[in-house]
Amino acid sequence: MTPTFDTIAHRQSKALSGYGGAALSNCVALVSLLIAALLPPAFAAETASVPIIPVESFFKTAQFDGASVSPNGKYFAFRNSDGGRTQLAVIDLETHVIKLCAAFSDSDVYAVHWVNNERLVFNAIDRTSKENSHASGLFAVNRDGSGLKALTPTRRVQEDVIEIKGIGNLYWSHFESTYRNDAGDIVTSELRAEGDDITANKVNTVTGRKKELLMGVKGTPTDFVLDNNQVIRLVSVYAKGEKSRILYYRDDESQSWKVLTEVETKDPAFHVLAFDADNKTLYVSAWAKSGKRAIYKYDFEKNAIGDQVAADADVDVDGYLCFDSDHRLIGIRVYSEPPKTLWLDPAYAKVQSELDAALTDWVNVIMPGDIKSKVVVYSYSPTNPGKYSIYDTVTHKLTGMFAGMPWVKPAQMSDQLLFNYAARDGLNIPAYLTIPLGKPMKSLPLIVLVHAGPWQRDHWKFAPDVQFLANRGYAVLQPEFRGSAGFGESHFKKGFGQWGLAMQDDITDGVLNLIKQGVVDGKRVCIMGQDYGGYAALMGLVKEPSLFRCAIDLFGPTDIDYLFSKSQWMWQDTWNYSLKNLIGDPTEKEEQFIATSPLQQAAKIHAPVLMVYGTNDWQVPLIHGEKIRAALEKNGTPVEFMELKEEEHGLALDADRYKVYGAIEKFLKTYNPVN
Repeated sequence: MTPTFDTIAHRQSKALSGYGGAALSNCVALVSLLIAALLPPAFAAETASVPIIPVESFFKTAQFDGASVSPNGKYFAFRNSDGGRTQLAVIDLETHVIKLCAAFSDSDVYAVHWVNNERLVFNAIDRTSKENSHASGLFAVNRDGSGLKALTPTRRVQEDVIEIKGIGNLYWSHFESTYRNDAGDIVTSELRAEGDDITANKVNTVTGRKKELLMGVKGTPTDFVLDNNQVIRLVSVYAKGEKSRILYYRDDESQSWKVLTEVETKDPAFHVLAFDADNKTLYVSAWAKSGKRAIYKYDFEKNAIGDQVAADADVDVDGYLCFDSDHRLIGIRVYSEPPKTLWLDPAYAKVQSELDAALTDWVNVIMPGDIKSKVVVYSYSPTNPGKYSIYDTVTHKLTGMFAGMPWVKPAQMSDQLLFNYAARDGLNIPAYLTIPLGKPMKSLPLIVLVHAGPWQRDHWKFAPDVQFLANRGYAVLQPEFRGSAGFGESHFKKGFGQWGLAMQDDITDGVLNLIKQGVVDGKRVCIMGQDYGGYAALMGLVKEPSLFRCAIDLFGPTDIDYLFSKSQWMWQDTWNYSLKNLIGDPTEKEEQFIATSPLQQAAKIHAPVLMVYGTNDWQVPLIHGEKIRAALEKNGTPVEFMELKEEEHGLALDADRYKVYGAIEKFLKTYNPVN
């Protein structure tokens, strides 16, 4: 992130110009069983004044998402939700005819993949029920809607219920094979209770016939990598009591396994990604000399990292590989600002340049398909949740299909700006800053929105919670504090052992910078976040009682020791070892953990707090919220507490999102009003 704060005002003044001079037309020939509205001509930008937009408009499930293109590039599959169940449909990109493929009255289509040009596989879950939120039945269907086949049962139709470490009844089946198979075979991975290991199975999507693929390695398999012949070539194994994962490799199915490397849980030497079409070239990501992750080929002769394939000077390149129908690597997605694709294939690079020249101020994501004829393009920006179109690479004509959230009006959204600042020790902190549309950058009320993880990051994209807060009149700061992933090895590792310490100070320093520059009113600052962000919100009140007027904690840990003693993980020993390296060992850091525990420091919290927790949360169990709620009430601190009976670790249900963000709006009006 190279832009400085001085560039923000200039960027804010730039009007989003829509699709510019691109040649466009509507898909007037579309015959749809499920789509009620298409995009207006030329994706025209609107210029209406900014009203208070209903909560539902930000947090309603997208009408269209989960899109993917068939291997031959002729068909386009997507999920559709009309306010009810999520369904599966396919568009013929030549005729523009849409066919409804799968719809259930009691389940939602999820995670769609193409098996070959005629057949698709997908998971079905019930996102409205806590009893089936983990259930993941696997189904297959032809693109014309025929041949529906249940491959693995969802939990609700199982006779034998499986219990895993107190998490609840869990049966998980996941599609693994991403390579075209004309016979209709796929490989799935399943997680069961026996040893918490991953089981691989070859499944025929037409007959349902299933055969377990024996790995034959010592220990508990936790992951595996396939080649293009659906042969397991690498297996990652964890042995209880050990502090590393062993990575086994074989040249082909007839060869014996050999140890490729032992990978430390806290800091893998490299991440295994995928094989290329030749089944010999293995792509991995590893730290480059620049300090950022880059993509490499693995050198099996030297048993070491080989030639570099792709890198970026500003952010990590850690996967997101694009393959053509023959599984030849053709491009790599890079989550820079704005995101981009590094195309290795000249034809795709040429089309990308054409689209970017016409559709400025957008991120234009080309989905691999028939580059000599037509490709599907997904275009989005921080003010637009995304629109799908067809680009004819011969005529250079762009035809609009539909918007993911057609009710969102981009002209009423606020732009997401880049903002770098220095932490108190001089470390550069990347951040995003969103200014309410139409408001001058002066004395604004602020919400600090802290991301989850904390080993995650925010992105340059449309964020419903950010836009909701901006629409209510708040500036929104999203700091990528030390420990955030994606900005290099040094930035990531400087967060080790710094919960509530330097990581917290990085957040505070961003606020102080904006106050010093007059952008933010220092008397109207609230801090908010989910998961780790909820922890940071509460710690903000502990460490900076004069800075933050209030805090909003969504599913946040309130005591670090509880992460070891109360949370439940599928690989508990591995997770605890990772936590000890990332956060610290509870037996060695007892005093630090007490000082950086919002629960242990609840007596210092006096500002109002809104807390939201899920009854069925196994990552951050309800006890986190219940204990600090009691402590704060005893302390006389104003507390609003919401327990969501149907939720786990997040807001899966539309109704709960509406309820929670409605409560957030009311809470902010009371304790951090805009005026």
